[in-house]
Amino acid sequence: MMKENNSIIAPHLSRKEQEVFYEKQSLEREKGLIRRPWETPPDKEIEIFEPLLWEMIAQEESFSGNFPKEKNLQRTHFLPKEKYRRMFGDTWGAYYKERDALYMPEHFVQRNISPERQRALRLRTLLHENIHSLSYEEDMVSRKTGKMYARRSGYLFSSSDGAITKFRGLNEAINEKICFELFRDNEENLRKLFPDSEKKDWIFSSYAYPQESTVLEFLLFELAKKTKRSQEEIWTEYRKGMYTGDIRHLKDIDRVYGAGSLRFLASMGSIEGDAITREPFSEDRKDAEWIMQRNCFRNYFGSSGKTFEQRFSLVKDILSDRENERFERENGYG
Repeated sequence: MMKENNSIIAPHLSRKEQEVFYEKQSLEREKGLIRRPWETPPDKEIEIFEPLLWEMIAQEESFSGNFPKEKNLQRTHFLPKEKYRRMFGDTWGAYYKERDALYMPEHFVQRNISPERQRALRLRTLLHENIHSLSYEEDMVSRKTGKMYARRSGYLFSSSDGAITKFRGLNEAINEKICFELFRDNEENLRKLFPDSEKKDWIFSSYAYPQESTVLEFLLFELAKKTKRSQEEIWTEYRKGMYTGDIRHLKDIDRVYGAGSLRFLASMGSIEGDAITREPFSEDRKDAEWIMQRNCFRNYFGSSGKTFEQRFSLVKDILSDRENERFERENGYG
């Protein structure tokens, strides 16, 4: 059963109708505990990880206060490699919010990585997806279809059809920084778990989304410098916001970097929809990868104090026409 932090937003429904949707959601989430015939049990290596995984999750709950919902590691499912790839692509793990379930490929193998790093990567993936599953969530009932959809997960906002997402990159970067710090704070436990490893083995595997993570570090540095607060204080707000849903601190981004900056940050990591433009002459859907390779986000948020012209030169080739027009209007143009 979910705790009260998570909510269903349906102002057009009566209290009784909202209770019916709440019950439907609870039943759907219970499916996350049901194993399918083609799923495989966790291997012995994963079972070895579990005590430390539980310990790190308990440490995060102690730091942030109560999680929005109950912890349950039984919601992790392991799929045959090819079936996992058909469902989730070339990823290391996935959180399926509608069923509140985590999925990982069976016998995961990453080429050109030592066995110790491989094991550490599986542990980091389990931790990362559990952080997603324990984040603040909101569900909304669509006026048009009457169906419920995931509106928020941590910092991530989604439209009813999933076509527009906001703050995907920031959400992943915050999650990764949480994982990195939990790994760092558990050095002694990690040495016991991986006796043949070196520190670089498990620190390496606790940092995915490197470009998004770099943008987050730039943000924390510039926000601290301009607001005369410590980076640790600001980071604590961002970290706790993952679970409380309180993101009022994001307003400081426009104050520090200039109007429209929060809009630009929200587009980081977008894959579909009309927030970002497409790579010219390309029909593949790896929009996020192409855009991150341009380094526009790193250049934009690497320092504050840029003129409007300097900032617009960085966003105009990334944002869609609609978002560019809004960026210009927020700065008094157009």
